[in-house]
Amino acid sequence: MYMLSSWYTDLMDIYRVTDTGGAVTRQTLTLIQSDVPCRVYSSQTNNLAVNPTAATANKNDKLSCGVDVDVRAGDTLMITRGGALNRGRAPVRYIASQPQAFFDPVGGALTGLEHLEVGLKEDNVNAGGIPRTQETTPADGKLGAAAVMSVTVGQEIE
Repeated sequence: MYMLSSWYTDLMDIYRVTDTGGAVTRQTLTLIQSDVPCRVYSSQTNNLAVNPTAATANKNDKLSCGVDVDVRAGDTLMITRGGALNRGRAPVRYIASQPQAFFDPVGGALTGLEHLEVGLKEDNVNAGGIPRTQETTPADGKLGAAAVMSVTVGQEIE
């Protein structure tokens, strides 16, 4: 048993981009592992950027979890802070960097300090931003090539 396991107060689901078969290359996010004990720490919050179309929050955090967890650079991690304590909030989406393993120098789980450390990037954009104060549609009513398309998660784009 890891000494750090009691320190893991959060839970994460790990998703990875996988290719689906067929004549057309198509990629989907596939659930790799769920409810993995972990802990997000060392939060570095940058300023909130607000513009007329969206609000953007950039955060850099670190994650600790067991060395047996299959997390890779580029994986999407849905982390529920406090989830292991049954005090979870809504999951937060992060992108994982290359994990670094810290193994016990004296043989396995003897000290219980083995763990993976993963750099995390949270880059959430909240659509909506500041309400516009002027009409943005051209007078002729045509949006043209600069129009922004809104897509619901899970909706296929044709």
